[in-house]
Amino acid sequence: MLAHIENAGHLLGEALNICEIVRLEVHGPEAELAKLRGPLVGLNPEYYVLEYGFRR
Repeated sequence: MLAHIENAGHLLGEALNICEIVRLEVHGPEAELAKLRGPLVGLNPEYYVLEYGFRR
């Protein structure tokens, strides 16, 4: 995701000039989400941790 933002971030900036983000969700394993919390703080996303395996 960070590479994508680096490559397309200028387009996001242009889009934010004419619209606003109402909701941004980021889904992934906790270890990967931890890498995004700092860089995405300005976008105020909601984070959802993906869990694998069985639950009771």
